Amino acid sequence: MNANEAAIRKAYQVAEDKDVVGWVNCFTKDGTFTDESIGVTYRGPNELGRPVEIYATAFHDMHRELYNFTSSEIRSS
Repeated sequence: MNANEAAIRKAYQVAEDKDVVGWVNCFTKDGTFTDESIGVTYRGPNELGRPVEIYATAFHDMHRELYNFTSSEIRSS
């Protein structure tokens, strides 16, 4: 497991624990999270906690299985 995968797995565990502050702290100050299921992107510390709050309310026992990871790097020349 590389560092990126470890960070993602940790963030999703924090979300499952319904730790809104911990989830927000998994991102940089200008970080974004896109909820692909509804096509909404949450930006910055004032918005990033919303998906955890929403899903914790709707699905109190939600769990995600993360099976495969694909990553790409953008390299500048």
